[in-house]
Amino acid sequence: NKIEGMTTEQCHFKVATEDQEIHLCTDIILKSYPWNTLGFSYDDIYSSFATSLARGDVYVALRNIDSKDVIAVCQFDGVTVPIGRYLRRFCVQEKYRGKGVGQGLLNYCLDDTISTQKIAPSVWLVTSTSNTNAQKLYEKVGFNRIGTLPNVLVAGEEEYMYALSRQPYKEFWADAKKQ
Repeated sequence: NKIEGMTTEQCHFKVATEDQEIHLCTDIILKSYPWNTLGFSYDDIYSSFATSLARGDVYVALRNIDSKDVIAVCQFDGVTVPIGRYLRRFCVQEKYRGKGVGQGLLNYCLDDTISTQKIAPSVWLVTSTSNTNAQKLYEKVGFNRIGTLPNVLVAGEEEYMYALSRQPYKEFWADAKKQ
């Protein structure tokens, strides 16, 4: 896929480490649906990212390895429960959507959190029922829709809950202890 003169293979995926990246992540979220409809302030989003940055829970896609231009962001919540890790926010800048950037970042995050760091065997998330593009991406990567939740973000609206599990919980932790 071509992205304004580049290919998705040129994108660089990494754990965010710099405050500048968090400011760019905040901007991406505040310009994107559904986040731009929920009334969050810049400080609300930024402080959430800053807390996650300290834990290594924010991943970014950069245009290329030498770039500081964040084009997508993935943020995990710091809490891991037996059902897995909660993917709190995921967003790709609008002009980069449908070009493989989101899929690449999501796969990078999942590989790192499940396979490399051995944090949890599964990941779950919630997405708006109206956000069909996100639903298609999550399903393409391997997430399964497991339920519908009413009144989570907006009264009278529903969210879909998705989960992806790469290994049963018991086996995952047995394998993790061996390493």
